[in-house]
Amino acid sequence: MPEQSSKLVLRVGLNLPIRKTFDYCLPEDWSKHAPRPGVRLKVPFAGKELIGILLEVHSKQPSYDLKPVLLQIDDEPILDDHILQLLNWSANYYCHPVGEVIAAALPAHLKQGKQPLPRLAHRWILTPAAQQAIPQLPGAPK
Repeated sequence: MPEQSSKLVLRVGLNLPIRKTFDYCLPEDWSKHAPRPGVRLKVPFAGKELIGILLEVHSKQPSYDLKPVLLQIDDEPILDDHILQLLNWSANYYCHPVGEVIAAALPAHLKQGKQPLPRLAHRWILTPAAQQAIPQLPGAPK
């Protein structure tokens, strides 16, 4: 077992045609505070640096050494939990890699690691009645 037994593991979705996610560790110089799911992270992958979305933080240590995250791009998540759940459900339902589904939902400048545009004051949300109707839709998660 690697010497990372007490460290947190960051599960990252990358824009790759692979139906899996990738685990990374926090760099030694970061505080014990872990980033929240929905932030963009720059990570090493196959000799390159890729930008991915943090999907989950957990403590289950793999049997191999993890590479550290290179950079946390966002202080606050650019995708909230509801959007991440929707994108994960879409990836599972359509049998498509979750990293590619997330990348398809992001504007080009966010995929390139640039800063998000200022948030608009208006935002659309589902009413409570619409939220209750979602489980009745064909193929909705149970």
